[in-house]
Amino acid sequence: MLIPGATYSDTYWNFPYDPAKYSYVRAMLAAGYATLNFDPLGFGQSSHPLSALVTIETEAFVTHQVIQAARSGTFGTAFSHVILVGHSMGTAVAWREAAAYHDINGMIATGNSHHQSLVTILKTPLITYPAALDPRFSGQHLDLGYLTTRPGTRIDVFYNRADASPAVVAKDESTKDTVTLTFLATYFLEDVDLDTSRIHVPVLIAVGQDDALMCKGLGADDCATSSAFLRSEAPFYSPATCLQAYVLPNAGHDLNLSLNAQSFFQVAKRWANRWVPASGPATAHHCDGPVGPAT
Repeated sequence: MLIPGATYSDTYWNFPYDPAKYSYVRAMLAAGYATLNFDPLGFGQSSHPLSALVTIETEAFVTHQVIQAARSGTFGTAFSHVILVGHSMGTAVAWREAAAYHDINGMIATGNSHHQSLVTILKTPLITYPAALDPRFSGQHLDLGYLTTRPGTRIDVFYNRADASPAVVAKDESTKDTVTLTFLATYFLEDVDLDTSRIHVPVLIAVGQDDALMCKGLGADDCATSSAFLRSEAPFYSPATCLQAYVLPNAGHDLNLSLNAQSFFQVAKRWANRWVPASGPATAHHCDGPVGPAT
């Protein structure tokens, strides 16, 4: 079950440009996993209520409802195993959902951590503006609490220029989405809420080595290696998560859209096969701390 980050829709997980290379959905389907790739409330093709109502808390509740629907067979098959996969602020939604409802079997948390670049955080207001002012969202009647990125700014926030295709960046700009001001505000509170200490299923954390949001500048995580990232983040997670970490070399914030995205996809598949197999009975896992880097 896939949750995109802020200013992204379901296209992040099933990217329309060269999907054989950049689609996480295709990679996991090939490994035998069904994927539920949906637009959260206020994103993409989902409804857009008053922006003030779209918060981390409401997104977690809606995600919980969708998980229950998947387990009950509402979508045609009753799924007994659910891996919640988040990207960036979507990872924060996954943290809150798992900590509050305890209804998943595993989690892949990408593009987010408990240490972030203070410089980049301060830049956030400079790269966003009301979506109603952007031609892409004209006619959608979004209130001023819905934001999007200013044209041409995504390359320096979401990518390492040396590890990105210009065609991918162009498609990303043309398919960009929105985020609400209240979602952003509750996101920054989530990072200090310690929800991750209340998660008790296996977790894989993954970031790009050159992630400007999480790994560069004052206050950021140490993302030099998978082992370093694991040491930095492990204190925030329960020992029961059997925590593993992976750093995608040279990648920016958007792992799925980096030139070497397939390396991350392979790690995600191997991790899933180990902890939450695509078929067979659910297995209970007991760990007393981090397992180690994922390779």
